Amino acid sequence: MSALNVGARLGVRGAPLMVPQDAVGQARVLNELRDMNVHLVDAADAPLGGGKGSDVLGHPLNAVVWLAQALKAEGLSLRPGQVVSPRSRPCCRPRPARR
Repeated sequence: MSALNVGARLGVRGAPLMVPQDAVGQARVLNELRDMNVHLVDAADAPLGGGKGSDVLGHPLNAVVWLAQALKAEGLSLRPGQVVSPRSRPCCRPRPARR
């Protein structure tokens, strides 16, 4: 198995998703991605937003496929090591200005 690399500006909490070599295990991971609940919090653990994996075009990988096809149409491509963070909409409200 290999770990699915996940990253964010200030980090991601939770166990990494392991990608099994067998088709049954891979289907399980795809279901976990679709059904996962994501909670976005700030440095003080105050909630900023969140949602389910299925909020992203029905499955987060659908957004990655769309991106790869759009890049290909422009003569570009995703490269190994690049990070893709699919989401369905901006999930964070702007913070009030400090006075």
